[in-house]
Amino acid sequence: MVSSVKEAVQLSPWEVRILRVVRSESRQEKDIAKNIQLNELLASEFVTELMLKGYIERRRQRWMLFFSREYFSITLEGLAALEATESSVDWIIGFIKDGSQRLAGEIRNAIPPLAWDAAKATYKVARFILK
Repeated sequence: MVSSVKEAVQLSPWEVRILRVVRSESRQEKDIAKNIQLNELLASEFVTELMLKGYIERRRQRWMLFFSREYFSITLEGLAALEATESSVDWIIGFIKDGSQRLAGEIRNAIPPLAWDAAKATYKVARFILK
């Protein structure tokens, strides 16, 4: 099932952020918008899309005859989609990191030792200045 989920999942970055917010506990829509720092109307559209996909469910809590609140929580399908998305991102980051380390090693081997030491010193000075 996970492999079919990986192929079918196409989540936007905002949808991923919303799923991360409701993964730990149920929240109201305004709390979700505040947590992801997005306008409530736009967050509402993303939540509705996630509900239509079946990744989020709505629960209404009543405490008097006319008063109620809506809480949103993640479903099992939403949790699987979130994990599939996060594992894909982790794989891409690992691939880029390995490639960049290999490239840095090749560059280091091609540069004379004195030039390498000068490059390291320049890097350290630049990091110190930009802090």
